Amino acid sequence: MDRYLAPHLDRAADYLQAANSHQTPLYLFDAERLLARAAEFERAFSSRIENFLPHFAIKSCNSPLVAAALADFGWGLDASSGVELSMAIETGAKSILFTGPGKTVGELAIAAQNQGRVLVMADSFGELQRLHEAASAAGTRLEIGVRLTNALAPSAGQTTLSDLGA
Repeated sequence: MDRYLAPHLDRAADYLQAANSHQTPLYLFDAERLLARAAEFERAFSSRIENFLPHFAIKSCNSPLVAAALADFGWGLDASSGVELSMAIETGAKSILFTGPGKTVGELAIAAQNQGRVLVMADSFGELQRLHEAASAAGTRLEIGVRLTNALAPSAGQTTLSDLGA
């Protein structure tokens, strides 16, 4: 039998008891199994990539228990919204990628207040300006990431790196 399915089938009675006790739908969290799979994943990549640090995308399962377990295990978290950013900060994660589009001034301010833990992936020149303002207001400097595209020619009205003197 499948090595991933068999342990769950062996616990079918436990799952049915939980469903009868707590009603359905019911989400059960097996931290031991999650962390075993996380360790397996990490071994597969860290043996080939120096300084490998996986980041769990909160949007794939927005349970604070899952995020906290992985953060405690040493993984970083990938937050794509302000709600996810707040959750990631609350877990105590040491490395947080803030990757979502359309970040608000308030969300960028939270990121700036947590510099050293949060790396913002900037999506636009306007966002870079808002991030600069948030960092200045927090009295800090931030490391950021930027997304580059391989467009052959800029669209009409689009700012380019050469427009900025780069």
